[in-house]
Amino acid sequence: CWGLNNQSQLGDGTTKAKLLLPTKVGGLSNIAMLASGTAHVCALNKAGGAVCWGWNNSGQLGEGTTGNRSTPSEVKNLAGVKAIAAGGQQTCALKTGGTAVCWGNNTKGQLGDGSTKQSAEPVAVKDLSGASAIAVGSSYACAVKSGGAAVCWGENGHKQLGNGSTNPSSLFVAVDEEPGKNLAGVTAVAAGTLHTCALKSDSSVVCWGNNGSGQIGDGTAGNKSKPTLVKGLTGALAIAVGEGHTCALKDNGAVVCWGNNGSGQLGDGTDSKAKSLVATAVQGLQQVAPIAAGEGHTCVLDGGSVLCWGDNTNGQRGDGTSNEKVAPTLI
Repeated sequence: CWGLNNQSQLGDGTTKAKLLLPTKVGGLSNIAMLASGTAHVCALNKAGGAVCWGWNNSGQLGEGTTGNRSTPSEVKNLAGVKAIAAGGQQTCALKTGGTAVCWGNNTKGQLGDGSTKQSAEPVAVKDLSGASAIAVGSSYACAVKSGGAAVCWGENGHKQLGNGSTNPSSLFVAVDEEPGKNLAGVTAVAAGTLHTCALKSDSSVVCWGNNGSGQIGDGTAGNKSKPTLVKGLTGALAIAVGEGHTCALKDNGAVVCWGNNGSGQLGDGTDSKAKSLVATAVQGLQQVAPIAAGEGHTCVLDGGSVLCWGDNTNGQRGDGTSNEKVAPTLI
């Protein structure tokens, strides 16, 4: 891990403020998946358990306390997990049977258990079954159910739950394409700070929630209470959502991004344009596989190498500097 380390979120056993180059996380093996929140990280192992480290003020590490951890600590009472996702101060895990558990902060009902009580250990998302994917935002979470329906729970002040209201919900609610018609055909979902996007089976992308920087991608800058088609985007294979920007990997290997570009996080070679309301091509990529978006930067795996671009104030681009880059840079 690399970048900001003020809450020991890099897992190297220190609290050094930031690290500009990749630093090994100690004590890990057989890791299948990583998930990063605001200042904590969790790792899913191949046996179906998980460990977490970093910021733990709300119990988001899931090990029963609220004390920070500078090295990985095992999540309590967790087994049979196939995916993990981390958000602001909470974490959720999708289990092999299609149920989900969450832990950490719950002031907006983001644990999905029908309460607003914080939990430092996993609690079940109430009544959720048949889930195939999960995503966690700043103070909310979403899941894809069997049949391609999407549901969300937690904070909703910017309409990020996609149910047409701004009321928070401690139980999951269906994402609606329009009143009385649930969103369908979803294969993946991604949650950001205050907006959400879904990849559909026809390779299109829809987004909803906060749109102050154009992160919905429909050519406007107004918040959206229901799923809205990203303009001009076809052939999408994967999506990643940051604070105020969104990116998609296309079936031809290209990456496009839209939304806030104040730190060059769109990767189009310029930050002179503060934002883009429509999808813009990222420069210089060839064989992209996974893609990930942070608060103000973006990273991809490209032909076995990792490249990042955008905000680098805390060394999150991993190239040994703290200088902003507006196009992909090799770590």
